[in-house]
Amino acid sequence: MDLLLFEKNEIHPKAIRLLKKNGIKVYAHNNPVIANNTEAVFIRTYTKIDHIFLKKYPNLKYILRAGVGLDNIELEACKSRRIQTFNSPGSNANATAELVISYMI
Repeated sequence: MDLLLFEKNEIHPKAIRLLKKNGIKVYAHNNPVIANNTEAVFIRTYTKIDHIFLKKYPNLKYILRAGVGLDNIELEACKSRRIQTFNSPGSNANATAELVISYMI
């Protein structure tokens, strides 16, 4: 599977190594040669996925978001193309708890 990685500096290197270890070919998002073969994209916060974005990737099957919500993804456009979306619910729980405790102190 070919995966385009957006916001590389925002995604932990261990996650990238794990993907590669499991046979996924990871490419930088600015690699135009791979667009037609891309089956998955891995994003964080700043990449917005809408119908215009999706037109660039005709074989896209998966969108992975390293974050809690899916607010930066146009879900209806993904649904109409049968693209599966995944996020990381609860991944900010520790940071939220730490913030609350620091406010209490």
